[in-house]
Amino acid sequence: LHYPLRRQRQMCIRDSPHRAKDDEGEEAEEERQQGITTWSMDYGFMRKRILGESEIDLGLRILMMYDRNSKTIKSVVLPQKGVHPYAVKRAVEILNLVGDKRLISKCDQEASITAFRDAVKRRDSQLEIVPEDNIVGESQSNGEVKGAIKILKRLIRTMRLGLQSRYKTIIEENHLIVPLKIREAAENINRFQVGQDGGTRRERLIGKTW
Repeated sequence: LHYPLRRQRQMCIRDSPHRAKDDEGEEAEEERQQGITTWSMDYGFMRKRILGESEIDLGLRILMMYDRNSKTIKSVVLPQKGVHPYAVKRAVEILNLVGDKRLISKCDQEASITAFRDAVKRRDSQLEIVPEDNIVGESQSNGEVKGAIKILKRLIRTMRLGLQSRYKTIIEENHLIVPLKIREAAENINRFQVGQDGGTRRERLIGKTW
């Protein structure tokens, strides 16, 4: 399976997001000059059900982390929302891997995600985390990470359809390979999606072309 998605492949056409917008923006440039970055966090779910005027989240829970400067996406499948030792450990590993010790952590004011952010800060005392909560009722205030969730879910669906087509079987959501594919999908986007500046998310993150 490949990324960017190719029009000649049937599975890619079904869920293709085409070329995603990848604008740098003034906020990202200002943060680079100040030596700080914003990591947005939110929960995503693979399935939703409409019940009246409300949406009910179903299926696997995914923690999404999005770096404003490089546009890097990280995804972690969670046993549950809120503070879970595995999720906290993975978030700290991600932040240490990319080398950000001073950052702004942006999320909505849902109790589970704010508690998770606080747990990450407690786990690694060397991380200087400045909390920034979104405005209550303003869904667009965390639009960066929500946009990343949409891109990721499209690619996950495409990868799942490709596997099902190749092996002539139905891959259920509880299959052991699904969490691995969710993680792989995020890394494929980071490595291969080329932005308007001619670079990939990974290249912006590490400052190299490999």
